[in-house]
Amino acid sequence: MSKLPRVVPDSTYPGMYRVRWPDGSQSDMVNLTRARDAVACFLETAERRRRRAPAEAHRSPVVRPSEQTDPQAPQCSTA
Repeated sequence: MSKLPRVVPDSTYPGMYRVRWPDGSQSDMVNLTRARDAVACFLETAERRRRRAPAEAHRSPVVRPSEQTDPQAPQCSTA
């Protein structure tokens, strides 16, 4: 199994294509331009997630006022 999606020709209809996704599944049948665009979008999103992941790993979690454990801690007003 490949870690990258691939454009593959449809086995029934000449001139039509499918994207074989990294998990082994295939997309619906599309034209070559759309198949290439789907692969490009997948790769762009994967790259964006890869770049963002280390930065987010160091962020502290957001704690809502209702989740604070210190009863003396100031509460945010809703008004």
